[in-house]
Amino acid sequence: AVFAVARSAASVSYKDVLGKTVSKARRGTVTGTATSLAAAIILLLGACLAAGVIPLETTTIAVGLLIGGGLWLAAGVLFLRLVEADGATGGGVDGVAAALSNLGLLRKDPQLGRFVMTRSLLTVTAVAPPYLLTMTSSGERNLGSLGPFVVASSIATIVGGRLWGRLSDRSSRRVLIGSAGASTGLFLLAALGILASPELMTEAWAASILLFLVVLAYQGVRLGRSTHLVDMADEHDRAVYTAVSNTVVGLVILAAGAFGALSEAIGLGALFLVFAGASALAVVVGWGLDEVQSED
Repeated sequence: AVFAVARSAASVSYKDVLGKTVSKARRGTVTGTATSLAAAIILLLGACLAAGVIPLETTTIAVGLLIGGGLWLAAGVLFLRLVEADGATGGGVDGVAAALSNLGLLRKDPQLGRFVMTRSLLTVTAVAPPYLLTMTSSGERNLGSLGPFVVASSIATIVGGRLWGRLSDRSSRRVLIGSAGASTGLFLLAALGILASPELMTEAWAASILLFLVVLAYQGVRLGRSTHLVDMADEHDRAVYTAVSNTVVGLVILAAGAFGALSEAIGLGALFLVFAGASALAVVVGWGLDEVQSED
């Protein structure tokens, strides 16, 4: 819970500073490039796990968490050295307090409300990968498939980060719609595979290929939504809009914990049909978003 709150605060400040330090036509590319570079490091880790070079045990995970914490601290130090644009730092407010007191913006600003609804529906793309992992070894949760899964996820992030970032600078709306449509098809494919050939879907290679495609689509969702929010708001509203969006989506993700119980009740195949329905509805809602990259 503490980590999630800290991550949300980082999200608010990152988007606000991104809008003040990077021009409108480069924000998606900058975020996408950073995503791809980070994923390249994770790819190396995944390859070592898959090859057995790094043993998958408690000590390894603990060391990884320590390194991750150190990187967060280093990022904070680097962030302090950024120079924000003159005249864009006034009127700052407490992002969390603003999120709670400005939920009415969802009603007052139809575009913000539509964006938050689209993003909320697409939370299924973020929660789906763990359920793909449960398909392997007859649905049992095991760590043996973690290496190939990390490799597949990292390659998808490397490819998708740069690609979706550049496309988002052209039209974040189309990226959101396209990645939502792709997610719909992939979730339908997963459901069909589980229902028609459950033995095939328990194979690590099949699940890894599907995971690669799902994560590739998720990167489109992630970069499209980030770029869209930064570009749709000005320097005075950006932090508040981000805080409001994160608050609502945080509640949605909290409710998404019910998917675990739902999968036990209706099965993984039916659960992926639910994911496909949410993604398809996101296409419909997202269609009404404005083209915020337009200069007019």
